[in-house]
Amino acid sequence: LNWLLTADRSPKAAVKEALDAGVKFVIPIAEGVPVHDTAWMIAYAREKGARLLGPNTVGVISPGKSKAGVIGGADNRAFLQGHVGIISKSGGMTGETARLLTHAGIGQSTCVNIGGDRLAGIDMVDCLQLFAEDDETKMIVIFGEIGGTYEEQAAEFIKTSGFRKPVIAFISGVFAERFRGIPLGHAGAVIEGTQGTRLSKVTALQSAGVTVVDVHHELV
Repeated sequence: LNWLLTADRSPKAAVKEALDAGVKFVIPIAEGVPVHDTAWMIAYAREKGARLLGPNTVGVISPGKSKAGVIGGADNRAFLQGHVGIISKSGGMTGETARLLTHAGIGQSTCVNIGGDRLAGIDMVDCLQLFAEDDETKMIVIFGEIGGTYEEQAAEFIKTSGFRKPVIAFISGVFAERFRGIPLGHAGAVIEGTQGTRLSKVTALQSAGVTVVDVHHELV
C-alpha cells in the first residue's frame, strides 16, 4: 500500500481506499501505525469481508508460486518450495527461519509474517486455521517473541480444536526479559504482569503438545 501514501495520507486512509475498492487481501507494511488506527482497520476489513495482514509486516510468500509484500527481496533465495508453514512475528526472522530450513533441504509451503505490533489483522490462530485446511502444509514452525498473547492463544487453539499437524516453536526474549522497563524489539513486545513472558508462552505451547526449542537453529 505504500504507493497509496502521500504526505497528507495515513495507512488508515490507504487501507480504507483499498477496501472500499473491493480489495480482499490488504497488506499494510507501514511501521508506527497508531493502535487505534490498527483496530479500526482490522474491524473495517472484517466488515468488508476481507483479510488484513499486518501492519508492520513484510508480507507473505508461497515459495515457487507467489508473494505479496517486501518479503524475500529480489531473488527469494532464502525460501524453498516444500511443506512447512512458517508463522512469525518478526519480519526479518521470517526469512532467517526459512533460510535455516532451506539450507537443510527443508522447503516451505507458505511463510507468513503477522507483524510485530500490539494488534495483528491476521494472527497466529488465523494462520493455524488456514494451514489446517492446506494439503501442502504438513507441519508448522512458529517464531514467537515476548509481548502480547498470540502465542498463548495459538496454544489454546491447538489444544482445544483437535489440530493434528505437528508444530515446532522458538520463542525469543531470554535476553530482553533481563531488562524489564527498557523498550526492546517490536511495538508489541510489551509484557503485562505474567502474560506475554517467554516462560508463559513456552509453558502454554508445551502443554498443547508443541515442541519448543531453546535455540533458533534447533528448529531444523
